[in-house]
Amino acid sequence: MKKVKIIISAILILCLAVCFAGCSANHDKSSLIEVTYTLIIKEGTAERYWIAGNDEYTIANDGSEDTKEDTISSGDNYIVLKGENFTGNLELAVQDAEE
Repeated sequence: MKKVKIIISAILILCLAVCFAGCSANHDKSSLIEVTYTLIIKEGTAERYWIAGNDEYTIANDGSEDTKEDTISSGDNYIVLKGENFTGNLELAVQDAEE
């Protein structure tokens, strides 16, 4: 079961890395995005955080839901779900807030 969780986490990080890392056509420009999430923790612990370059920001570390707008700079941006003995669900939708 632990191996499955690690694989799912790795796939999530890879998918988000492909979506956000250097996705801007103009690499000197920032983008405004809207992130909607629902984090349900049934067992264990979980933390959803954002990595932007060398900076790390905790977004949620308890069961919660919210919609936030964030400005991301071009370059490395990752949304990460880290859990320990985590059983639950994360629903995440990211869209361009400037449309």
